[in-house]
Amino acid sequence: MTETPDEKIARLEKRIERLKASMLSNASRPRIITGAVAMDEARRNRDFAATLLAAMDRGQDRMVDRKTITPFIEEVTELWGLQDRPSIAEFA
Repeated sequence: MTETPDEKIARLEKRIERLKASMLSNASRPRIITGAVAMDEARRNRDFAATLLAAMDRGQDRMVDRKTITPFIEEVTELWGLQDRPSIAEFA
C-alpha cells in the first residue's frame, strides 16, 4: 500500500521532530558531562568548589537553573564551610 501525500508529510514531520530532538540532545550532552565532572571535583576540592561557586554567583545562569542547582550549592557550601559568600537566597 502506498502512502498518501498527507501520510508522507506526517511521517516526514515526525522524522524532522526526532532529528531536532537529537540535535538538542547532542548539543547539551557536553555541558551535562562537564557539569557532572565539575560537581564531583567541587566535592573533593575546596578551592575548586569556591571558584565554581563564585562563577555561579556571577548570575550568568537562568533563575530556573539556579533553583535546580540550589541543593548542590548548599551541599558544597556546608561541606567546605563557604557560608561567608553571599547566600543562595539572594538569587532566588
